[in-house]
Order: sequence, then structure tokens, then C-alpha cells
Amino acid sequence: MLPHEITYSESVDEIFSILPAGALDRVVVMRCLNGKIHLKKDNTTVLVHEGQMCFLLTGTHVNEYAYSRDFKCRILAVGGEIMNEISHLCMREDNLWWEKFEYLRQNPILNMQTRQIHKSETYEHFYELYADPAYHDSDERVVKNIISSGVLEALSWVNAVMPAQIDARKRSRVDIIFKRFVELMQSQNGKKRDVKWYAEQLAITPKYLTTVCHQISGRSAGEMLNNATVQELKQLLLHTDLSTKEICDQLEFITPSFFCKYVKRELGMSSKEFRRRYRQ
Repeated sequence: MLPHEITYSESVDEIFSILPAGALDRVVVMRCLNGKIHLKKDNTTVLVHEGQMCFLLTGTHVNEYAYSRDFKCRILAVGGEIMNEISHLCMREDNLWWEKFEYLRQNPILNMQTRQIHKSETYEHFYELYADPAYHDSDERVVKNIISSGVLEALSWVNAVMPAQIDARKRSRVDIIFKRFVELMQSQNGKKRDVKWYAEQLAITPKYLTTVCHQISGRSAGEMLNNATVQELKQLLLHTDLSTKEICDQLEFITPSFFCKYVKRELGMSSKEFRRRYRQ
């Protein structure tokens, strides 16, 4: 069974009925199999035809939509912890992550090649399989890894069509501030968690920084900082032999006691149990 933060469907009405009103709090990837659909996003109309994939990123406002009678599609909506992990990985490993996401906000439609359609069908087979309640005993970590791989694969296809330079004139002050905030956050590796500190570095108020983050990502600055710390924590637990005390010091927590409470709250278990359960 799919984790609660993931929805897979062949019905566009089902997907949009469960999404919250206003800005999307998750990423939606839709592949058109037949017919067409008009989407009004951020007050701009886009048309998705057969053989095209549409990306709707967090923070996007879908105002309305209409589709032809012969319209068929497959849609994956990903949010929560899985999307946090994907975002963190993109920001950490992909030097063009900002240009890629910026390009998709301006150009959400991808014309798919035959091999890309075949790859999508393979992933969609797994999505459909794991959405079946009969597979309720599936290992959740395996399911999440397959979902993450599918989304990252689709994002990688953007590289071939994305221009070498995004028109800087289309970048707003909000875009520039958000990019600088994320770069600064990544440079701290989960150590700095105070919104006020980041706002001071960017010469803006904490309130405005949170407004910017909500507008672009659908999350507050505090939520993004906490996610960065959690992702760094997972990396250190799974891929190093550092002790709990050493990780506590590296992430600059005040005391080991506070750190242990933080780990329990965010991971749902102790650091020792997390390593035992998920370390290969």
C-alpha cells in the first residue's frame, strides 16, 4: 500500500478533490495518455496533449481545469517526507536544481520520447501495484525508494530540453531571495535552524522570509530548515559511524538530552533503533 503522502490515480478529478485549496502542498506529475486537458495554473492556461507530461510544483495554484471526453491520464502526487527527501537530494546533488525547477514553473509541459514513455509505464506499473490494498505488507522504505526514483527520473528528462541559461529578466525578487536562502541553508548542513539568523544574512525580516518560502515552496522557512536538519541527521545515521554524541555536536544541538528528544520526535524512534532498522 502507498504511504499516506503519496496518491496515484487515473482520475484527475480524484487527485484534485483531495488536494487542499490554494497553493499545492505537493508535486503533481501527470502523463496524458489520450485526449487533452486545459489547466489554469497561476492564472496562466496550459494545454496538455497525448504523449506529454505535466509537472505541477509545490506552491502552484491550480485555478480550474477542463478536459476532453476522451481524456485519459495517470497522475502521481507526492508530498510529505518523500518530497522533502527528493527536494533535499536535488538541492544537494544537482548544481542546476534551481534552474530546473524555475524552468518547470515557466514551462510545465514535457514532450515525451518513446523511451521515456516506456520508462514511465514501468514506474506506473509499480505505483498501481503498491496502491492495491492487497499489497499492504509491502516494505514502506522500498515503496518510497521506487517513488523517489520515478520522480527523479522524470526530472532528469528536463535537462535535455532546458536552455543553458534561464532568462534572468523573468526572475522576481522573491525567486532570488528564495534561491539565496536555500543555498545558504545547504551550506550550513543542518546546523543553523534559526529563521532570524537567515533573515539577517539576507537583510530581510523573518516574516518576509517565511512569506517568500510559502509562496515558492508551500512551506515556511522554519519547516524547510527543520527538514534540512532531519535529512542531514538521516545521512549521518545511515552513512557514518559517528556516535550519537558526535552527531549531536556536529549538528550543534545544545545538549545530548535535547538532541535525543528531537530524534525521537522527528524519526519516531531513537537513533540506535533507526540505524538498526534502516542501515544496510
